[in-house]
Amino acid sequence: MDIATTPELVSRTYAPTRRNREIVRRRLARPLSLAEKVFFGHLVDAENQVLERGKATLALAPDRVAMQDATAQMAILQFMMADRDETAVPTTVHCDHLLLAYQGAEKDKAAALEMNREVYEFLASASARYGMGFWKPGSGIIHQVVLENYAFPGGLMIGTDSHTPNAGGLGMAACGVGGADAVDVMVGMPWEVLDPKVTGVSDGFRGTYAAASPIFPAYEIDARSPPAATPDPRPGPGPRRRRSWPSRRPATWCAGSTRPPGRICRSCGSAWTIP
Repeated sequence: MDIATTPELVSRTYAPTRRNREIVRRRLARPLSLAEKVFFGHLVDAENQVLERGKATLALAPDRVAMQDATAQMAILQFMMADRDETAVPTTVHCDHLLLAYQGAEKDKAAALEMNREVYEFLASASARYGMGFWKPGSGIIHQVVLENYAFPGGLMIGTDSHTPNAGGLGMAACGVGGADAVDVMVGMPWEVLDPKVTGVSDGFRGTYAAASPIFPAYEIDARSPPAATPDPRPGPGPRRRRSWPSRRPATWCAGSTRPPGRICRSCGSAWTIP
């Protein structure tokens, strides 16, 4: 299994997504937004999939899986029960969450290595056994490592970390999930998720938000369930709050600048963002 996001991997991803987009355009008889192009491009069965925002359950085929060290333990144990020799999609493990920031980088790293030695050894050996990428303690924060090394425009990934949407900085639909969802994809099963609603697109930097329209299509944030009667800004299970972000971004913005909306929207309870 090739873990790196190579040009060949991206080309293999784009071919089926193009076919799926054409099928969905024909079925819906209308153009698709950027979010829809990425999302519907990864349908397992674009021809027969029921498409109804907020009601239908979609079967998707993500391109990648990322896991942090705290959530990867149970996910890998579950994966091992599937009796596979390697993961079905490129998968990485990032040892960052069990490293407590307290006394400084070197002391904190040494303390984490001592306290979590058994966990790190298990994750390293399991990653080597099943063809997963392994980022050892001190090698970086998961969501930034993913953005810099694995994200690519038009891709779809899931991760067992709430800041997985950070990969949206490179135009990737990336969503934080539970370990069970990650295991489904790792063994080759579809990722099943509620057909998300596109709530709107911002009208510049004025802080006002309008219904989705073709005028300002740059930022669209999808959520997995309808809004609560009294929206709760905190992340967590259940109904989610959705946000849209400015489409009139400065010409100097780059991946490092477009990633904050992805993280901020997660803190507001949204599922992901595509700048």
